[in-house]
Amino acid sequence: MQHLQAKNLLSAEKSLLTSSQICESDLLVLNELVDSFKNALKVAEEAKVLIIFFLESWILLNHISKK
Repeated sequence: MQHLQAKNLLSAEKSLLTSSQICESDLLVLNELVDSFKNALKVAEEAKVLIIFFLESWILLNHISKK
């Protein structure tokens, strides 16, 4: 989808939902929905890793500063 390639996520979501309402069994639309879901999971996992890294770093710095 052009919207996903242009990083316009709002337009991509609107387009995919509209397309899926028009034809629920369209394989191309279903494939795009699956790809979008996989991308969302990947971003969520990366964000979780960043949060864990930040917390571990903050705890370490806090521990060092008390010494």
